[in-house]
Amino acid sequence: MGSLSLIGLSLVLFAVSLALPAYRYGTSGAPTEQAAGWSVFLSGWIPACLDLLLLVRGKFEFMTSISWFANPLLLGCWLVAVDGPRRMGVALGAAALGLSLVFLACHDISMPDNHQTNIVPGLGYAAWIASIMTAILGALLAPEVGSGSSQEPVDASSDVSRANAVREALRQFRDGTGLRIKCPTCRSRLTARRTLSASGAVPDIEILCPCGACAGKHPF
Repeated sequence: MGSLSLIGLSLVLFAVSLALPAYRYGTSGAPTEQAAGWSVFLSGWIPACLDLLLLVRGKFEFMTSISWFANPLLLGCWLVAVDGPRRMGVALGAAALGLSLVFLACHDISMPDNHQTNIVPGLGYAAWIASIMTAILGALLAPEVGSGSSQEPVDASSDVSRANAVREALRQFRDGTGLRIKCPTCRSRLTARRTLSASGAVPDIEILCPCGACAGKHPF
């Protein structure tokens, strides 16, 4: 399974987590009430900010809800894994996983209108963790942009290098995975688009390159 497929799976798991109960809790006793995943996602920033203020003041008894901040980190991991430095994507995912696991360390959430105690994670939380771990794996498998990896030409001056770059760009465009190949001459990322052929009957693929070394039209 490729990087983009894993990121897609991570998105699906995240959607599943929104549809399931995130956790069970009680207000004065046993955990008999459920918190929906979508509700926690939309309103969780409120207790998360309150708990963060308490942490700043040295009160560590209420810190469960700061795990909500794993959500923007997960979003960053998705975006970077699709088109960005691999290390940054993995780092964002790892930070998201670390924050999400904080939820297991405490059992109280401070709310403006009530105090939730006896927190028990639910299936939604498990799906959320699975989403984050899948995103990390997707980021690990993502091609490194600008790293000189095997998908990029090695010889920056030969015609063979340019031909290989164009061939790989065409393959990536036809596969719909997005272009991650660079021109061996100017080291800029190639782009591609569909254009009408001279006959107008079938489309061509036009490779665009800032220096023009790899630019040209090719049969779709």
